[in-house]
Amino acid sequence: MNGNDMVRQLRELADLQAEGTITPEEFAAAKVRVLAASAEAGPRAYPGAAPMEISESGDGAMFSRAATEPSAPAGTREASTPAEAVPRTARPGTSGGPVGRGGGEGPLALWISGLRGPRSVGAGPTATTRGSAGAATAMLVGGAVVFLSFVALPMASAPFLGSITGSGLAKHASEYEVLGWLWLILIAAIAVTGLGAWQRLAADLAPIVRRRAAIAALLCACLIVLVYVIVFAAVQNAISSNGGSLVGISASNLLGAGFWFALLGAIVAAAGAVTQLRRQ
Repeated sequence: MNGNDMVRQLRELADLQAEGTITPEEFAAAKVRVLAASAEAGPRAYPGAAPMEISESGDGAMFSRAATEPSAPAGTREASTPAEAVPRTARPGTSGGPVGRGGGEGPLALWISGLRGPRSVGAGPTATTRGSAGAATAMLVGGAVVFLSFVALPMASAPFLGSITGSGLAKHASEYEVLGWLWLILIAAIAVTGLGAWQRLAADLAPIVRRRAAIAALLCACLIVLVYVIVFAAVQNAISSNGGSLVGISASNLLGAGFWFALLGAIVAAAGAVTQLRRQ
């Protein structure tokens, strides 16, 4: 590599840093790589050429100027330059080729890409993290809504009997066995809320862990909906058996706000879990 090639590569690296394509740490590592490759190249391409000194301006731009030291005699190796004192940190099997801008990237550009790691096209460096946080928040909020609806809002409301919460209905499991299934809703709501909070607070979880947590949250959300459907069908069957349908009474007429808010929370939690799975 001659002096012109080295200057061109350093200028291109400075441009990449100015554009925000590479970080200052990546720029420094790549600059060491270029200088080390230049030191390996041996004598300059033409004898008697003045050695080049590479300087860095305040804004990070690279420029070159001829040194005042005398030129090395033709046919002999020149005195050591500061570049030869730079430690070699290049990756094995790479060479200091020119930096490419798009298709046909040189080995140096590929080495820089290796430092940066895989990155999605069209997505910012934190796009995946933000999406995971949003999905975890949806699971957390959905589970909390189901929990509060079950213990605080009326699940059923009947004339002359008043309103009763889901937890209040579950306490009558000794009289109506199917009502005991309602406790599964409370357990599933706590599980979904815990999974959402865990993923929201632990930002460094491995993708496989997030995927498994999302699957568990999705199963819990589906369980909530399934239990509500089973209990609703059982209540409607009991009303029909006692002749309630003859006087216009149905289970849907008895449903309270707690039932609908709990279903809404389960749907929100399931949507967050599905979003999490799609991003992994």
